[in-house]
Amino acid sequence: MKRLVLMRHAKAVLGEPGMDDHARPLNERGRGAAPRMGRWLADRLAADGVAIDLILVSTAMRTRQTMDRIAASISAHPLEHRDELYLAEAPQLLKVVRATKEPAETLLLVGHNSGLEDLARLLAGAGDRALQTNMATKFPTAAVAILTFDVTRWRDIGPRGGTLAAFMTPKGLDAA
Repeated sequence: MKRLVLMRHAKAVLGEPGMDDHARPLNERGRGAAPRMGRWLADRLAADGVAIDLILVSTAMRTRQTMDRIAASISAHPLEHRDELYLAEAPQLLKVVRATKEPAETLLLVGHNSGLEDLARLLAGAGDRALQTNMATKFPTAAVAILTFDVTRWRDIGPRGGTLAAFMTPKGLDAA
């Protein structure tokens, strides 16, 4: 079984005229939400008896800072910063996922919308309907979706082939 964890970067400062989008850092809200979501993710994976085998992170400052803030909660693993994840759309993200090297079983992808949300919706063919509706309604900053696939190779992952096992947002944590 393969497990794909999709995390959107935490809330970043708004872009201003002349500001490089790639260099936008997290704002105060994002700096607070990221470690909370990291703890939730670690607890969720531990409850499932799963560890992350590989982490792929966009090279944007806001995704790197998000990763830095969740790293304390999750065990150390191979981590790669990838230029092709910066503002990537769903087809490009799916290509990256399918190219993941074996024997990784659990992959964490830290990136951007709209690509992550579109990828999650593309892949989630099963799972709790309420979770699917919540995810399809809004994939806010720092949101995490966990999808499982009944395949043995990453290259076999395809549209509607996954089960949405979990979806959490910072506001969802506040409500819990």
